[in-house]
Amino acid sequence: MLTGDRPEVAAHIGEKAGIGGDPRLLLSGKQIARMALSDVARQSEDVSIFARLAPSQKGIVVRLLQRQGHGVAMVGDGANDAIALRAADVGISFVEDSSPFARRASRILIRELADVWTVMRSARRMERWRTWLTVFRVSALVGMVLGWYAWVLR
Repeated sequence: MLTGDRPEVAAHIGEKAGIGGDPRLLLSGKQIARMALSDVARQSEDVSIFARLAPSQKGIVVRLLQRQGHGVAMVGDGANDAIALRAADVGISFVEDSSPFARRASRILIRELADVWTVMRSARRMERWRTWLTVFRVSALVGMVLGWYAWVLR
């Protein structure tokens, strides 16, 4: 969770959302400003909540998570979220209740927050189909090569 809110508020919301965990595993924008990027990257493996972030810090954290191999979806509605929305693998914003900057930076526009779950389910379904299509393509290619090889040897 990346937010500009105070750490106490972010910890409370994270706890309600089931991502809070230990409140000591929260990084604030002030802490990040005093750290080297390598330290932020190392700590971001254990931290679930980043609070009191400046817009540029949100973008930095998104990029660090991507470098660690994570797919990042960012949901935001304000101009302060535009950098992270653009940097994320999938930027999600609201059709009506978002700033024009957030809407322009997002790849997906939704009507309400509950639609995020629909987007996530659809993405998982598409990923499964992509995996099956890759298996089919490889199997077809192997079959063609073996068939050609058998024809040549004949």
